[in-house]
Amino acid sequence: VDMAQRGRQHVQRLTADDVKAIREHFREFNPTFAELGKVFGVREAHVRNIVRGHVWKHAYPELIVKATPRKMLDLVERES
Repeated sequence: VDMAQRGRQHVQRLTADDVKAIREHFREFNPTFAELGKVFGVREAHVRNIVRGHVWKHAYPELIVKATPRKMLDLVERES
């Protein structure tokens, strides 16, 4: 039985513009991944992977945050 028959088909909910907005919002306001996930209707882990560049690597790579959570906070505070 394939995944579609089991109800596990992939449905893309985000666009490249959504990914840009997530990354920009994270850099500017430093919300939690859970907060952003609620706004965009995706799971916290997916937002984390977008911000860190594990997924959607091709969309706005200049906005990817490549740091640990503690370093992300420091980065955001320095850019303010």
